[in-house]
Amino acid sequence: MNEHLEYIRDHYRAARLSRDREIIDEVRLSLRLRMLEIMNSSLLNGYPDIHVSFSEGRYYNLSIIPWITFYDENITSTPKKGFYVVYLFSENLQRVYLSINQGWTFFDESSNFDNLEQKLDAAKSIAEKCRNLLGFDHSTTFLSHIDLDAPNNGLAQGYEACNIIALEYDLNNLPLNSDLESDFKFFMETYYSLIALIRRPGDDGLVNDLYGMLNVNVIPTEEQPRLMLTLVPNLTPYTPVNIAHFRAGKTDHEKVNRLKKIVGDRGELLVVNYERDRQLLLGRDPLCVVHKSLKDDRAGYDISSLNIDGEEIFIEVKSTVKSENEPFEISINEYAKFLELREKYFIYRVYNLHNNPRFFIIDYDYLQQLHKEATNYKIFINRD
Repeated sequence: MNEHLEYIRDHYRAARLSRDREIIDEVRLSLRLRMLEIMNSSLLNGYPDIHVSFSEGRYYNLSIIPWITFYDENITSTPKKGFYVVYLFSENLQRVYLSINQGWTFFDESSNFDNLEQKLDAAKSIAEKCRNLLGFDHSTTFLSHIDLDAPNNGLAQGYEACNIIALEYDLNNLPLNSDLESDFKFFMETYYSLIALIRRPGDDGLVNDLYGMLNVNVIPTEEQPRLMLTLVPNLTPYTPVNIAHFRAGKTDHEKVNRLKKIVGDRGELLVVNYERDRQLLLGRDPLCVVHKSLKDDRAGYDISSLNIDGEEIFIEVKSTVKSENEPFEISINEYAKFLELREKYFIYRVYNLHNNPRFFIIDYDYLQQLHKEATNYKIFINRD
């Protein structure tokens, strides 16, 4: 993916500003070929219904804001409406955002609004409701606001307002291809999770408000599993997050921590979706499952849910791209919460996160049988 993003960085803006027909046609042709290459690449393995398109502009004009969209043709037939995953470039081509976004044209051409501000407010409201549905309303990992560096351009303002969640990349210092692919796979699974939540049966007002953004009606219950992708054994393969790409002797701690955070967030999302699926099967509202760590990472647990008897339980998620036997760390705060809540506290150990993820559950009794080893000490300085 790096080379495609870098091609846009190096050629798109210059072609747009040139207004030269031959240069613009050359860039368009190159991008069309690159879209075909992406559609046939490993990036879209497991996503047979995904369509890829890019910002061609019209006639001798290229779009001020370049983009590459990915959308399921069973969900929407065009990026002008509905939901999709997109790479959005800033006007100066210094930044690119990987975003779950909405079709701005749906708002822009609607007769329900009197002016641009009302359209922007409506798009922002839908985006906020989607973040709430996903449990990302207080995320510190993903951006709810993006800056496309074109404050006076209506399209740019619309794309910014329609953003649900995003990651930002420096186009002059892009991550490795494997890292970009890991992020993309996470966003695709989150995209399908969002659609499944929007389309679930019921009369939840938040959900019904979003139906108008979709190209088709609510999916019949028997067809939902194909799009939900929430049962852990059926998830698509995931490229491993590899933190061993750094030069010897110099570890990029910020990058290591970010990649560990991505592994942790993805594991938590799998468990949230699994628990919501379980609540649906029990005839309950799946939104009773709360992704606590997004709002408070000091609570001592990541997720609250309900057991089969409807009693509240508390879940700490520990994730790895390695096997089920890989050791994991638990903080003093988490262990204290485990001892406090006992039978109501569970550790979901997610493993094989990069390929056919699985998990097992550790309850209070099982934890007492496992070997525990102190790995950190706090040193107190006493100068008296």
